[in-house]
Amino acid sequence: MSIPSKKQGFFQQHPEFILHFILKCQTQIELNRVSGTSLNTLAWKAVKEELNSLEHL
Repeated sequence: MSIPSKKQGFFQQHPEFILHFILKCQTQIELNRVSGTSLNTLAWKAVKEELNSLEHL
């Protein structure tokens, strides 16, 4: 019986999203949409919407 391969994460499967994700998060940080050491709910929603709107990826 063979050992199944380790499941790849999203960014390993789609490396073209890495830079876009970082830039979108950085924008939210600059807008001070943080809660402690993480983005707040509004910021995560904005990042998700902006990444979903990328047509060329």
